[in-house]
Amino acid sequence: MRSFVCSTPSKDHTLIELTGSDRPGLVSELSAVLADMGCNVVNAEIWTHNARAAAVIHVVDHSTQLAIQGPKRVLMINELLFNVMRGDGGVRTPSARMSVSVLDCSDRDYTVVTIRHVDGFPISSEAEEQRVMECLEAAIERRTTEVWNWKSLQMIDRDF
Repeated sequence: MRSFVCSTPSKDHTLIELTGSDRPGLVSELSAVLADMGCNVVNAEIWTHNARAAAVIHVVDHSTQLAIQGPKRVLMINELLFNVMRGDGGVRTPSARMSVSVLDCSDRDYTVVTIRHVDGFPISSEAEEQRVMECLEAAIERRTTEVWNWKSLQMIDRDF
């Protein structure tokens, strides 16, 4: 399924048109990107049908309440929204239900994410570990609003 993102600025607002695959959390991810980029949603219409999603969103700059200015900023917003609409690039999340906990260690400049099956057991197979890593990387890419210099993304095989 192809994804599409297009922005058209006007005097009062910027019109963003999106199409792509529907999935749980899609609107939340789109909203997070827009908020991270300093956009306020003035109006939005979203449709879904047969695992496809389409949206027309009117946004304004948070600080000026006018259309988004600057071609570089508009391009960055489009690229980030395209990453969200593209989804996981074919990577499927693990079929078993997972429990995720996040510990923010910002004073040490890292975050710990613990992923377990809801039954409490840790991830057990190499294939399952690989799927989780790919999903985490895809989620980070979709949500990243600036260039990160990743030191590492490590899978630690330890039962806490």
